[in-house]
Amino acid sequence: MYMLAFSSCFRYFNCSKPDVPNWRLSPAYERFETECRFPEVFDSVKNECTTHKQATCVGISKADKFECDYMYKRCWRQPCMSCYERAVNCEQLPDGYHAHTGRPNSPYYVRCEDGYTVEYLTCKQPKIIFSATRRECVHYYSV
Repeated sequence: MYMLAFSSCFRYFNCSKPDVPNWRLSPAYERFETECRFPEVFDSVKNECTTHKQATCVGISKADKFECDYMYKRCWRQPCMSCYERAVNCEQLPDGYHAHTGRPNSPYYVRCEDGYTVEYLTCKQPKIIFSATRRECVHYYSV
């Protein structure tokens, strides 16, 4: 039996599988509670994790779109770089390509869609960085 967690669209209870270990790893989980892998959310009609575009999340008013809201993305043991340092929050950004906020003037950038960070990308050629203003990979002398 599956049941959507009361707090978010990506967390759910899997009562049919008593050995779900998450609740032992973190105090943020309750027994039998688990979560979908980012950027998937739990479809409370189909009882499975799926894309945010296909999912029906009944009873939750706001979907969590930032990957650091997912518990498995957080640091529970050291050493670990904080999710807030390594992830990009696309909730307030328009769809498309954006510079990695934690790594400005670098070859790293992301693709945002519907407020989700759906892809982490890297400019492939040497001496190329992602231009935040032009929203494309450019030679670093042209910035």
